[in-house]
Amino acid sequence: MASDLIKEKEENLQPQLLQQLQIFTKNKRQKIFLEENKKAFYKEIIGNSISNQINKKRFGANSPLNVDPPTSIEFSQSKKLVKFMVSQNVFETKEQMQERQKVLNRLIEIIHFWAINITNQRQIAIENEIVVKVYTFGSFKLAVQEPGADIDLLLVAPKYMELRKDFFENFCLFLKAQPEVEQLLPIPNANVPLIKMKFYSIQFDLLFSQLSYPSIPINIDLFDDLHLRNISKESAFGLNGVRVSENILQLVPNIDNFRTALRAIKYWAKKRGIYSNTLGYLGGVSWAILVAFVCQLYPNALPSKLIVKFFTVYKIWDWNCPIILDKITDGQIGSPYEVWNPKNPRNYFKMAVITPAYPAMNSTHNVSPSTLAILKDEFQRGFKICKKIEQDIEQWITLFQSSEFFQLYKFYIRIDINAENEADFNFWFGFVESRLRHFCRALENAIPTTCLEKIHLFPIKFENQIHYNNNNNNNNNNNENNNENTNNNNE
Repeated sequence: MASDLIKEKEENLQPQLLQQLQIFTKNKRQKIFLEENKKAFYKEIIGNSISNQINKKRFGANSPLNVDPPTSIEFSQSKKLVKFMVSQNVFETKEQMQERQKVLNRLIEIIHFWAINITNQRQIAIENEIVVKVYTFGSFKLAVQEPGADIDLLLVAPKYMELRKDFFENFCLFLKAQPEVEQLLPIPNANVPLIKMKFYSIQFDLLFSQLSYPSIPINIDLFDDLHLRNISKESAFGLNGVRVSENILQLVPNIDNFRTALRAIKYWAKKRGIYSNTLGYLGGVSWAILVAFVCQLYPNALPSKLIVKFFTVYKIWDWNCPIILDKITDGQIGSPYEVWNPKNPRNYFKMAVITPAYPAMNSTHNVSPSTLAILKDEFQRGFKICKKIEQDIEQWITLFQSSEFFQLYKFYIRIDINAENEADFNFWFGFVESRLRHFCRALENAIPTTCLEKIHLFPIKFENQIHYNNNNNNNNNNNENNNENTNNNNE
């Protein structure tokens, strides 16, 4: 009787399984993988107990593959994972968190002071409303920041405050006058204009969004698409950072497990030299979406299992298929902004990890053939190590070992960056860094694949050896921290 029930349930669920896993059958290799592992996938769908009818709640656009409760082994492995991460200072201490929050509150105070002064100078009356609102987003909003990480802030301002005149001129002058502000660097011409600075030695990235309202309501709901009406593209991008961070938290079944798994994956990506949106790898938002997707597939999984499933899923993923957390919509206001659409030829990229907020965008548009190949290699390595960890053959420390970049190849290109002072160096370094992926793509297009297998960009900086000089002939002793290292592999 039990076997009949299992057979009947398997037959009923087989179409669902194949539909959910059709993304794995885009090529012959993946069809073979599915055929060889279909029993394991059936078990994922059916679960271990036919008698337990578990409600498979859908989170976002994806139905769960497995809803089994955690095992004692998974509890044990998760404890070991957290213990290792603590030993590596991946978590902030309570004192560090309190100090960071104190500095953040102080910065918000002076932002409001500046905004009130601007408003008074223009003799604009504000009643029962506020001048600007300040939001956190990114790793700080997701509560996965590591010690020393920067804080992303968005200033939401009314229509009488302008990006160029007020944010990049008036506000920058105001910040320069604050003794606590260091390394002030406005970047007005970036795709997402921002101000970078240190405040009480904590790095901040400040963005600005100008709404079309005469004032900002105290209880404004930033997640209402109507606020995107009649605003600039730059302002929409700024709002999207806040909206995406909040939506990710809303779309995962267990926020604590998501945060622990994301901390681990971010730490792994940095150790392996693949954490950099600028250089064509993945940035914080993309890694968060990838982890959230796995959380949706395995809603009851503990962090250790989520890490294993992360590598299990992405080592065989067909990257012609996008990673989507929630249904893509045109918003409540039609579609004044371009929304990611796979049917649009302009939206074809080597990898598509889509942000879960209107307007949906591809967060991995910088990925190139070379960086995708490196990411695939790292997913494969992670899968093999995690399988050994499950079998108690390896420990978590093996997964997080640093990249062997400087032992991998025969040929390396070193780019020296020189400046007369720290401010000039930071600006020049950022400019060169932003152009490196274009340089690599030019090499990929110019050199035949028979001569050039891949180009490996290495995003790790060696800040402990920085020095500045104004002698153009004194370059022989420049240290590697002034470089972004690239490698071309023609073996």
